[in-house]
Amino acid sequence: MPHATRSYLAPLGKLPALDVTSVEGLSPEQKHAIIGATSQICRRLMDDLGVKWKSQPIDQNLRQRTVNWIKFDLEPIVGPVSKRFLLSTDVGLTYTERVYEDGDFETKVSMVKYVTVAIYLDDMIDKNADMAKEAESFLFKVLEGGTASLASDIYGLWMDQYRKVSVELARHMSDPFVSNMLLHSCTLYIEGCALEYYIQQDQAKYFLIKDAGTERARDDAERSLASDRGFDIPLPLDNDRVEAEDCVDGIDGDYLVPNGWPLWLRERSAVAETFAITSFRAPGGIDVPTWLWVTAIPELRSIILSINDLLSFAKELLADDTTSAISVLTKERRLIGMPGTAPDGGWCLRDSFEEVSKKTVIAGARINRLLRPTNPAARYGADGKPYTITELVDMLKAADERVNPEIGQDELMKALALKLWETHQRGYVAWHFQSPRYRTYELFDWVRDMMGSDNVGAEWLTSFTIELVHVGNGMSSSSKMTSSWIEVLPPAFQSGNIGFSQWISLITLGTAPMIAHVISGAPEYVYLSPTRPRWHDRMCLYCPLTILWRYMAIADRRIRARNWAPSDVAAANAIFWTDNGWDGSEEIADLSASYSVRLSKRAHLTLLSWDSVKTIITTLQGVQLQVITSIPHITGPIAVMGLWRLCAAFWITSDFSYTSIPERAESSEPATRKRAPSIDSLLLPHSWSLPASAEPEHHISKERFKPTPPASVIFRTLYIAFFSVVAITGAPLWLVPLPGRFLSALSTTSMLGIFMTAYTGVTALLLYGYYASRYGCWTTVIPCVNSLWYKTFCGMYFVFWVVLFSFSAIETSRTPCGTYTTGRPGPVDDAWGCPGLLYVSPSQTAEHFGLLGNDSQGKGGYLKVDKFVGTCQGVIGKSGLVQLSSNSSVVFGRDEMRASPQGIS
Repeated sequence: MPHATRSYLAPLGKLPALDVTSVEGLSPEQKHAIIGATSQICRRLMDDLGVKWKSQPIDQNLRQRTVNWIKFDLEPIVGPVSKRFLLSTDVGLTYTERVYEDGDFETKVSMVKYVTVAIYLDDMIDKNADMAKEAESFLFKVLEGGTASLASDIYGLWMDQYRKVSVELARHMSDPFVSNMLLHSCTLYIEGCALEYYIQQDQAKYFLIKDAGTERARDDAERSLASDRGFDIPLPLDNDRVEAEDCVDGIDGDYLVPNGWPLWLRERSAVAETFAITSFRAPGGIDVPTWLWVTAIPELRSIILSINDLLSFAKELLADDTTSAISVLTKERRLIGMPGTAPDGGWCLRDSFEEVSKKTVIAGARINRLLRPTNPAARYGADGKPYTITELVDMLKAADERVNPEIGQDELMKALALKLWETHQRGYVAWHFQSPRYRTYELFDWVRDMMGSDNVGAEWLTSFTIELVHVGNGMSSSSKMTSSWIEVLPPAFQSGNIGFSQWISLITLGTAPMIAHVISGAPEYVYLSPTRPRWHDRMCLYCPLTILWRYMAIADRRIRARNWAPSDVAAANAIFWTDNGWDGSEEIADLSASYSVRLSKRAHLTLLSWDSVKTIITTLQGVQLQVITSIPHITGPIAVMGLWRLCAAFWITSDFSYTSIPERAESSEPATRKRAPSIDSLLLPHSWSLPASAEPEHHISKERFKPTPPASVIFRTLYIAFFSVVAITGAPLWLVPLPGRFLSALSTTSMLGIFMTAYTGVTALLLYGYYASRYGCWTTVIPCVNSLWYKTFCGMYFVFWVVLFSFSAIETSRTPCGTYTTGRPGPVDDAWGCPGLLYVSPSQTAEHFGLLGNDSQGKGGYLKVDKFVGTCQGVIGKSGLVQLSSNSSVVFGRDEMRASPQGIS
């Protein structure tokens, strides 16, 4: 029966929106009015519980441990986690950070795991019949057949994960009795979630009491059977009935005493006891004795449930959830005819809020009474402020009672227990306001004003890309979620385990594609000027963009040629240095004919030649590309560029010779012109020139070459488009070490590789597109080769490759199977380079592990490894590698083998 005390809601006014007697079938206007009233109640509750808002505490170590747990322990067992699981992880992490802010760190790590899996299973059970069926037999399966009976399918695997995180959390309790209490609470939670699912399917089944009037009629009928016909009626018959003469405090009868079903159901579907128990895990190895707080467990459970009921009601109302605690309470009180404040004198929503709110503050007062120390000096310092948890822990460790001899260890323990609970309670309330799960930030104006910009969401977790598996109706399908921000890991030195001889091999493998591409793609020099090019003039010829333009121009010139002779092949493959810089135009090809001293016998490539070997080498390097950012593969994108050589390969040759104009002696230069230093010469134009009769007229001879035939336009368009698309769209391939699997985070090398690949593609598209569309391919050297900006671009391009190569050298590490990667060493990144790799970590000691091998007599059997920690490569069930469970059968090929339950770890 409700307490006969003053109304808790009276100071808030009448709140007419709460006159409703059921939450079913409400209009949107009614719901919004009820949410407005709920907002006022929640605000008063926050003040009465002494909750002051402060920003979400951030524990980066806890967050990193959480991510590692998902990547290294969870995903290898259950597969890629879903977006729903990530949201549950955010709830678990932010809950633990705030509620257990000053708690023991290792306990917090386990609490994150437990809350995450518990919330995820609650959501799954609520929406999936197969998961609900698995949950209803959870305890039976564990007690009957151990963990092996759980892991039969994906639902069983998740239930087994719940068992693991529950046991891990219980291990932090030093008192075995408390560990059992905690595990009992965890088991009841799963039972309650399954029960809630079935109640949602048919609520009428679970409300056997129809209404007070019907029940009174049934009572009268039973009495008549006893008095009129002598039936033996079970007693007591109607002692739960309150009639008018029994009523006190002005409450009118008659009605039925409230039954315990709503509270029993609520306690089943919550982990309030787990939260209460773990709140007394102090940091610093301090164990709060069980006897100090165990008598407060009923009140602790009551206040945790009541706070959640009040603060979650608004979002449940919007979701039309009629199984929420306040909704069920209202329905049950209405059915039994409980008097209330509804216009008809019956029970209404206002009365449910009154009961739950009053229960909350009464439980809070009772907890304070049970936990507070007898001596205030144990709780308050000389300045009148309560001691912090850290101060109390330090005092307990020092066991220093000299400051105040009246303060004993027990008093300090009580003060610590109360402080731990106060931190838990205030954090618990504040977390409800911040968590997106409860939508208070969205629905209550005063919460938005209070929090300001503190509502940061789950960016900490969704900052990396993760593969999703959505499970529904027993089926699973893969999809991928890419967040708006990709985490770039800071540079890490990981190459310490690579020896000198291995470095020589790695560097050779890494630089070979670049060297082959540059040497085979750079043209032959011919000097038609008495000057000589500087280093920065030559540098541009080795830039991959210059080489790719050369391939396109040679093929295009062949397409446009009316007649193709050995002299044309020679002129197309040479590049001429003139007073105006490099020149590969068709006009300079005509002017240079007089300098030719040897031409090829054919107007195309000789198959048995060094140039054919160059083409084969660059082609093979391109087709065996692996997009991995370790040293052996860092120049993979350069190797791919060699495939475009095939477009002009039939006309690329070095079987020719030209004579060059001798270099002018430096003393013969004009006195008024001093030779500038090499760097300064970038800013000076060339002043020397060919004789006027030899200056090119820059016109295309229509007699020898077609200006713009359709074939040429099509070829140039396809060449430029294909290369640009491959480079730009291929950049994200740095994120995919294996098909169907995305990296969860990028190394610095990978990020630089993505940028470099995309940058090359975009630059090629802009440069080639502009020159080819406006001027055509009238020169075999890119037209901007002599400009200052292009020289600067090429210099930066090569510097960037050196930086990329350096970072790759720092971050390259060797995986267990001998491959190399810049990913972080561990089960996830190593598995991408080593298909079938299996890590056996200390956290898997409950699992069994073995290899198939031959015994001393040559017969097949198991090689049993005791306390094995390391890696094995192979495919489970196919490569002589098995992962076993105690007393379970494992299928290897077509044979069924039984593992020994001892000695395999």
